[in-house]
Amino acid sequence: MKKIILDIYHAILRIRNRFWNRFLYLTYRFSLKLQYFSKKKYVMGNGIETINKHKELISSIDHEFNMIKKEFKGMADYYTLYQGLEIANILGARLTETRYEEYSLSKYLKDGDKILDVGSNTGFIGAYITYKYQTTIVDSIEHNKNLSNIGEHVAKYLGVETRNNFITAKFQNYQPTNVPYSVIFSFAVHYTDDGGHRVDLYDYFKRLHSLLGEKGILCFESHSKDIGSSSFEKTLKKIQDNGLFKIIERSLLEEDTRMYIVLVKE
Repeated sequence: MKKIILDIYHAILRIRNRFWNRFLYLTYRFSLKLQYFSKKKYVMGNGIETINKHKELISSIDHEFNMIKKEFKGMADYYTLYQGLEIANILGARLTETRYEEYSLSKYLKDGDKILDVGSNTGFIGAYITYKYQTTIVDSIEHNKNLSNIGEHVAKYLGVETRNNFITAKFQNYQPTNVPYSVIFSFAVHYTDDGGHRVDLYDYFKRLHSLLGEKGILCFESHSKDIGSSSFEKTLKKIQDNGLFKIIERSLLEEDTRMYIVLVKE
């Protein structure tokens, strides 16, 4: 009964979010038209940029996003990207700057980090972090080429393209050359709805462990179906009992529909 109630609750949230995202999208695009019409300039974190440069960025993103929607028919009703980025004025369902604060990433990141972002989607997390940390390098691995292309456009727009590597590959086939990493991000990607990634969760943790350096940090976000899952909790216990990781932070996100865990390599 509890699972049925949770499933209904999550379905209502998805419907609500879809309508809300549509409203935000229409408002956002209207505001862009006003900016283009007035030809005014606005201030970004990396200096003064012209509206025309931003218009080119949005046009490139739209092209890639439309290619994705053609390939995956189930995305036809999606009006925004999954990730948003305020410093580049890009709308998305989840704002990167907000996620950075929610995940308390400033506690675990430093200049000079080598970071792997698994299942990076558009890679805005990496672009944002390399913008904030001037000597940090991020490898963003994503199996959809169009999403990686969007990340490349944004990184170039922010002037951080030389410290962002966008890799189009499935994680299970990825053979990294930049190891060991000091930090790994795994944000709700230990399996994917499109079937691009399906592995045993314990094996997945073991792979992440092998890619981290000594005392490396893993920032991990669960899926909503992991909440209350006995198998998920057993896996978390197993990785600690077997000396792979130690959990140092644990909290709930997204109106208690996802779990956020920070682990350190043992």
